[in-house]
Amino acid sequence: MKKTFLKLVTVISLSLMISCNSDDDNSVELTQTEILVSDTWNIKEYGVIVDTNFVADKLSGCEEMNFMNFSKDNTFYESDFFLDNDTCVDDNVDEKGTWEIEGKTLKRIIKFEGTNFEEKLAENIDRLDMNNLILSASQTDEQGNPETYYIHYIR
Repeated sequence: MKKTFLKLVTVISLSLMISCNSDDDNSVELTQTEILVSDTWNIKEYGVIVDTNFVADKLSGCEEMNFMNFSKDNTFYESDFFLDNDTCVDDNVDEKGTWEIEGKTLKRIIKFEGTNFEEKLAENIDRLDMNNLILSASQTDEQGNPETYYIHYIR
């Protein structure tokens, strides 16, 4: 009886050790698209990199309300706010359009309501995780000088 009990305890212990292996990983890795559409993205900061120097623009209290939503149907909505007589108001020039991810690039086509005008953006996805979306793109400033802008969104 004693040997049977000892064998039973040994078998149960081995079974538990094998089934509770620390290498088991039941987590599911989300795709870039699933992360992008999972919640609202609120602006944290933005700025430009000129040469190798980063120049951050200070967000006003109203700009901190700016956000962007991406939908599963590949449409997006972006809203910007500004200060008017000590009150934050929506600028009513909401950007809507379509989006797609190609590799590490977010491509957006902004369609301005009431016009046939479209703006096409191709932004580098510098970081995309459950809490951060950092986009950057090269462009030229008003004087024709090259610069890279970046925008950091958080949840």
